[in-house]
Amino acid sequence: MNNEHKQQLAKCLVKLCYFVGIKEPLSIENLKMLVYYLVNQHPTFIQEELEQAFFMASSGDFGEIEHYQSFSPMYVSKIINLYTSKRSEAISKYRAEIERIKLDEEHKEKAKNYNAVEGCIEAICSQYDSFLKYEELKKDEDRMGLEETRGSIAIQLGQKLGLFKDYNPKVESASDFFTRIFTPLSKYEPEQTKIIIGKWVKTTIENISAESK
Repeated sequence: MNNEHKQQLAKCLVKLCYFVGIKEPLSIENLKMLVYYLVNQHPTFIQEELEQAFFMASSGDFGEIEHYQSFSPMYVSKIINLYTSKRSEAISKYRAEIERIKLDEEHKEKAKNYNAVEGCIEAICSQYDSFLKYEELKKDEDRMGLEETRGSIAIQLGQKLGLFKDYNPKVESASDFFTRIFTPLSKYEPEQTKIIIGKWVKTTIENISAESK
């Protein structure tokens, strides 16, 4: 950050200090310290975001934050961190929504030439992929919510073909149900497991069809 940007940042900090209601003006020493702190500790945080963070804080978006009449690095950093957390949450939800829209479009496209058995196998194999990535997925609530929805759809597809009769949504979630199914298959390689899944689905459906005749 060059000197011109540092001067603009300093002016922004002075303005924000008054904005949040701190009566004592920032001293030159404290202002220099704040600029130095922000440049070194939050180098990617631009001035527009800094202003937006304080506007959101003043609107109560982050709850009650008391400055105790001190525009300190700790106070400024707390607001920045809360803003960053909110921003990350919004980005995560946006990506999850984009993924839902994409998934819906894929379903519509596949519906044009849909094969119920192959579609069921694909949905179950997709759940197996999620099972393998569970440790990563559980860190993101929005993605876990999306996977739970996809799991429920996979179960519904299977039930239409006579599969998954032992599934009870009151007893276990879709994710837990598939975990129970896939855990014994962990000894196989992923591609081998998917072949086993495909054969099981087709064989089970054939047996159900034969029994109904």
